Amino acid sequence: MKKGKVAVFCLVLSLLVAGAFMVSAKAAKQERQDVLYTCDCGPQCNCNSVSIHPGNCKCSMDLKKVD
Repeated sequence: MKKGKVAVFCLVLSLLVAGAFMVSAKAAKQERQDVLYTCDCGPQCNCNSVSIHPGNCKCSMDLKKVD
């Protein structure tokens, strides 16, 4: 009887650990949130646009990804 309880405990514990790894792997696949895009207009422009999404700045030029 004691071996059966130990076997069930080990099975439940291994399922909990496997579930925790699956959740952490799913969270790692999410999109990065620390990427910035800045205005790439050049020295003649003073709009200083910064965004976390790609697109256009205030003066309709493309935003450049900051490396």
